[in-house]
Amino acid sequence: MAAAREIRARETNQPGDDDAVELAKRHLVQPWPYAGSVGAEARALIGEGDGIYITDASGKRLIDGPAGMWCLNVGHRREELASVMYNQAMALSYNTPWYTMNAPSAELARRISGHAPADLSHTFFTTGGSSAVETALRFMQFYNNVRGRPEKKLILSRGGAYHGSTYLSASLNGRPRDRDWMDGADELVVKLSSPDPFRRPKEMSIAA
Repeated sequence: MAAAREIRARETNQPGDDDAVELAKRHLVQPWPYAGSVGAEARALIGEGDGIYITDASGKRLIDGPAGMWCLNVGHRREELASVMYNQAMALSYNTPWYTMNAPSAELARRISGHAPADLSHTFFTTGGSSAVETALRFMQFYNNVRGRPEKKLILSRGGAYHGSTYLSASLNGRPRDRDWMDGADELVVKLSSPDPFRRPKEMSIAA
């Protein structure tokens, strides 16, 4: 499998496995400060995905537990999705939503509204989870300002939760290592204990 990837890499002018690891060490900044300045040495080089599985450069097959960082819950290598993505990219890659709109996003918003409560009929699309969290906070502040309550700024966040990797969304994360290096970023965030019986303090009963 690794040999096949090497052949494809040469045909598509992509780096081979060994070259890719070396390039990652030299040029890629891995996420989060505790991952090290680069951290590529500790990471597996993933070459392929199929359904719930990913395969590393040595041919070892792994279950993709995080599902592509929680944004690939339909699995890898879905031909019908790849076809739709290709057709859309060939028709229109992107338009500026400030001034224009497109039919696929309007149709998707309609479908989403069909699964939401009756009073939730509008959708705001973002580019990812971190952006979605920050957008929700912006909407919250805008709503409070319109209601004449601009002083309402406190944000409740649960312990153990993950909300994103941008500056503000990371300040909401429940894991201390995700935010302790961000001095002052979470001054308006109140951390609540997570309702997780498995990780409860030893002196606390499940009923509590």
